[in-house]
Amino acid sequence: TGGPKPPAAQLTQNQIQFLDQKGFSSGMIRSISKNINAFPLRIWLLDNSSSMLTRDSHIFSGTTKDLKRIDASRWQEVQTCVGHHAEFSGILGLTTRFTTINAPGRNGFGQIIPQTVGVNDPPPFSPSGIQAQIQTVRETVEQIRPSGATPLSGHIQAIYSSLQQMAPRLQAQGKMVTVVLITDGLPSDKSGFENDVVKKQFIDALRSFESMPVNIVVRLCTDSAEVFD
Repeated sequence: TGGPKPPAAQLTQNQIQFLDQKGFSSGMIRSISKNINAFPLRIWLLDNSSSMLTRDSHIFSGTTKDLKRIDASRWQEVQTCVGHHAEFSGILGLTTRFTTINAPGRNGFGQIIPQTVGVNDPPPFSPSGIQAQIQTVRETVEQIRPSGATPLSGHIQAIYSSLQQMAPRLQAQGKMVTVVLITDGLPSDKSGFENDVVKKQFIDALRSFESMPVNIVVRLCTDSAEVFD
């Protein structure tokens, strides 16, 4: 059994104002304050396979009080989502890590694009450092052009291995890690083949977290009915 739930975080006035401007209700803000200490780490696994270039998705502009829906590619939805959560994590002091499933390669200047970037990972020494981390995350995903297959299982297994050492401490403290898998469909192997063996590996990798203090969220970036089914 896990330990007692950690106390709610005390949000600063600036943090509350940020959430209010984003359209969060007072009840939602209270819920967020309760969850900040309960989830000390958030890991995002981003599908940057070639199918993410498909234009059957949407992005939203504005606040929760005034949203506008815009047609977009699946990867554009990822870029918008990651940018939002990077800002959210930075302002609220949440340790959040973003990793693509395929190495992004180089940008237009020949520089290697990092496969993993984060906010508060490690925490910066000043507010300007936070803004720099947020900007780095946004610029990184903006430079990435999706390509390759969808080898999800290996990354999920790697996340499991990285969290094994943390698990006993998290359980004793009543805390959890959130793993967000943002993708457009089923996994493949490294060569791009999809079959029952690959699907089973993926399901087994997800099930390995059942005894871990981990909350898994699968976020689909597509309007394809076939994928949802």
